[in-house]
Amino acid sequence: MTTGYEFFLLLRKANVPRATIVRQWTFQPDEVTKKDLVTARLQYNATTRTAKVTITGLKTDVEDVIEFPL
Repeated sequence: MTTGYEFFLLLRKANVPRATIVRQWTFQPDEVTKKDLVTARLQYNATTRTAKVTITGLKTDVEDVIEFPL
């Protein structure tokens, strides 16, 4: 059995019934080194209005910074 992963960063605005997908990350099974240890972490900085997303457990870890508003 093989395991791939998908992560989504969503933006939910007040009084709007649906969230908007801001960013999506998709990883195939051959990109995963530690299938039980793949994790994603989100850090939001309200001062700079940026979100930092770190995904680990892959052959190449990912670190993206997303600026708001988009």
